[in-house]
Amino acid sequence: MKHIDIKSERIDPSNPNVEHIETHQEGEENYTPAWKTYDGFEIDYGDQTLTTLEKEALESSEYAKLQFWYLRNEVHMLRTDTNMNFNQMAEKQGSMTEEVRMLRTDTNMNFNQMAEKQGSMTDEVRMLRTDTNKNFNQMAEKYGSISETLKSTNKEIKGSLKETKNGIQGAIEDLPEKLKEALIEGFKEYLEDKK
Repeated sequence: MKHIDIKSERIDPSNPNVEHIETHQEGEENYTPAWKTYDGFEIDYGDQTLTTLEKEALESSEYAKLQFWYLRNEVHMLRTDTNMNFNQMAEKQGSMTEEVRMLRTDTNMNFNQMAEKQGSMTDEVRMLRTDTNKNFNQMAEKYGSISETLKSTNKEIKGSLKETKNGIQGAIEDLPEKLKEALIEGFKEYLEDKK
């Protein structure tokens, strides 16, 4: 209903103007049932008797006027929004021009500072490369001795583990049979508890 309840100036004949809409739902005080069953929407033109062609022409004309009114309102709103946007853009253009000018000045200053720092940075990189090469050479020398030490230590650990294993096996073999069984059973229980 809000789409057809349109109020506009009477001075413009192309503007639709609905003076009054009254609806009553079933169960309300002023509700009266329809005098026939409706399958769709129908416009009652009062006492006028119109032919089917006249009704179609009148309804098409009313619909066209309604569409024209909506279109005209949209164009008017678009024009208003566009004018506001152009005014805002004109106001911002001055401040944007100043911002660009300041940005250009800052950029020039930054490039000058970067050019000054580039010389000292080049020297720092050269010194870093020299120090890195020196450190890698020292590490290469130390790696050889560390590698030999690790090999020797690994050999000693393997020998000690083998001796320990042989010693434990020998000690278990020397134990009486019942003590061996108790020791193995206790070891199994220990492993179960760890789970």
